[in-house]
Amino acid sequence: MRNPMPAPEDGRVAGGPAAVAELSELLGLGAESSSPWRVAGVAACGRGAVSVKLSGGGRPAGIVLRPASREGGFVRAGALDLCYEGRAADPSLLALLRDLSKRLRRVRPGRLEAIVLEDPASRPELPAGGSVPDGQCVSDRLGGNPGQWRRFFCGKEFRRQFHWAHATGFADRILYITHGDFDCTFMPPDMTFRGMTFLNYPPVHPHSRQSRLPDTVYDQRTTDLKERDVVMGTAAKLSAVEEAVKAKAGSVDAVMISWSCTPTVIGDDEGAMAEKLRRATGLPVAMNSINFRMQESFSLFEEFFRHVRGLPAFGKAAPRPDAVNIVDCPKTYFDEELAGQLAALGLAVNARVFPDIHLASLERYLEAGCQVIPEHLRGMKTLERALGGLPIKTVYALAPYGLEGCRSFLKAVAEGTGREASFKKSWDGVWQGIRPRWEELRREARSHRLAFVASREDLPLLLRPAFQTGVPVLRMLGEMGFGVDFLVFDSAGTAGAAESLRALPWFDSRPGLRFFRSPAELGRLLSAGKWRAVYSDIRFDHRLTEAGKAQFSMRLFEPGLAGAVRTLESLLGVCRLPFYERYGALLRRIPRGRDV
Repeated sequence: MRNPMPAPEDGRVAGGPAAVAELSELLGLGAESSSPWRVAGVAACGRGAVSVKLSGGGRPAGIVLRPASREGGFVRAGALDLCYEGRAADPSLLALLRDLSKRLRRVRPGRLEAIVLEDPASRPELPAGGSVPDGQCVSDRLGGNPGQWRRFFCGKEFRRQFHWAHATGFADRILYITHGDFDCTFMPPDMTFRGMTFLNYPPVHPHSRQSRLPDTVYDQRTTDLKERDVVMGTAAKLSAVEEAVKAKAGSVDAVMISWSCTPTVIGDDEGAMAEKLRRATGLPVAMNSINFRMQESFSLFEEFFRHVRGLPAFGKAAPRPDAVNIVDCPKTYFDEELAGQLAALGLAVNARVFPDIHLASLERYLEAGCQVIPEHLRGMKTLERALGGLPIKTVYALAPYGLEGCRSFLKAVAEGTGREASFKKSWDGVWQGIRPRWEELRREARSHRLAFVASREDLPLLLRPAFQTGVPVLRMLGEMGFGVDFLVFDSAGTAGAAESLRALPWFDSRPGLRFFRSPAELGRLLSAGKWRAVYSDIRFDHRLTEAGKAQFSMRLFEPGLAGAVRTLESLLGVCRLPFYERYGALLRRIPRGRDV
C-alpha cells in the first residue's frame, strides 16, 4: 500500500485539551486503553484532514487521518485514508493504523476536523520559530508564509513601495542613476505588462494605473555592477558617475541616485557620494537607498526641499492671502474638480505637492497664505521636518474621499482662509450637480452586501484610513448604501477588538460578524455567504474565485465627488458580474503534481 506524505503544515489549527480528549476516546487511546500509544496533540490541517501526534511507542510518531482520495494511504477506513508521517514507520505504529481502520470505518471525515475546530481552546498552530510571522506583503505570500492563507490585506507591501510616489513623481528634468547591477532595475512591480501586478494598488499609489503621474522628462543611467566590481571595488564606476553628472549639470534640474543592495552590502558610502555631487554641480541630489527606504515615505522630498530652502530667493516674496498650498492631491482630481471648487471660494493654488512634485513650485512655497495637509499625514516625521517649521499657517483636513471627506476638506480650507460664508453656496452647487445620479446608484447599492476577511492586525486598518492614502473605505461603502459583513480570524484577543466593527455608524444595517480558524472553515464561509464581492489586495485572488465570489479593492476608490460617483459605478459593476458565481467550480486550482 502507498503512504503519500501528508498535507503541508500551512494554516493548521492546534486542538485544545477538549479536542485531544475527545479524539483520544474516538481512537481508543484514552486513559483506559491497553495500547502503549497516547495522543500528545491534534491539529486540523484543512480540507478535512487531521494530524495526530502520538507518544508512548518508544519514539514520537504522527499519523494523518484525511478524506479518502485516489492517492490512497497506508490503509483505508470507510471514507478515510490513514497515513503515517515520515518515510517509514515501526511495526507497532503500522499495527495501530490497522486497528484504527476498524474503529473509524463509520466515521465521517468532517467529524474529525469539527472536533478540533469546535474546541474553544483550539488556536492557530505556531511554526518552528514560535510565532506567526507578521507577513502582509505578496513576497511573503508567494514565499509560503504560514499565515498567508488568511491574509487579504497587503498594507506592508503598499508601504514598502509607497516611497516611489515621491521618488518618481518629480515633473522636472531629473537625472536618475542606479548604482547596482542592471538586472535589479527589472524588479519593481510596475515593470510588467501594461501595469499588471500581483497587487491591487490604491488609486494614488504610483504602481496603480489610476495614479496618472506626470510624464517626466528625464535621463537614466546605471553603473551595472559586475562580479569584478564587487570583489575589486567600485571606485572606477563611481568616478564615471561623477563625470556623467558634471556633463549633464546644465541640462537637468536635480539628480536622483538609487543605491541598491549590492553597494550597500560591500560598503560604498552613499552619503559621501551625494555630498560630492552636490559640491561639484550645485544641484539637489537625493539618495534613494535601502537605508532611506527603511525610513518614512517623503524622505526624498525632504532632501529636495532642504536644497530649495537654501536658495537665496526662497521666502523673500510676500505671501498672498488668497493662495493656498495643497499637499497630497492627485493631479486628475485637481484638474477635474478641486481647482474649480477653490476658484469658487476665491482661492488660487500656489503649489501642489504630491503625488507629483514641481521643483519650481517648491521655490515659491512661502508665497501662499496657508498649506492644507490631510489628517492621515499628521505626525509623519519627515513631512513635519520639511513643512512643519515653516512660517505659514497649516490647515489639516480629511482627505477628499466620499461625500463627507469632500465636504470636510472644502469646509476646512474655507474656514482656514476666512471664507466660511462662501462655503455653503459653493458646496450646495457641486453637490446638487451629482445628487440625482448618486441617489439613483445608491438605491441599487442597498440591495448588495460586501465582505472583508480580516485578521487581528487588519482591524485597525479597517477602522481608520489605511496605507498612508487616507482612503476611508468603510465610510465610503456606508455612504453608498452597501451592507457589509466581516469574516474575522479567531485568534487570541481578536473577538473583543472585532466587536467594535458591529457598532460602525456608517451603515444602514448592522454589519455581520463571523469567525473562522482554518482554511477549510474560511472556504466554507466564503462559498456559503450571500456577498456579491469580497475585498482583497491580491490581484485575481484564487480564494475568492474558487468560492464563486467577485472581488473589489481599494484600487476602485477615487477622490472627489465625481470620483465617488465613478467608484460607486465601479462597485456596482462588480456586484452585477455573475461570472464567478456561475463558473467558480471550474476555476479551482489544480493541486501540484496532478494531471490535468
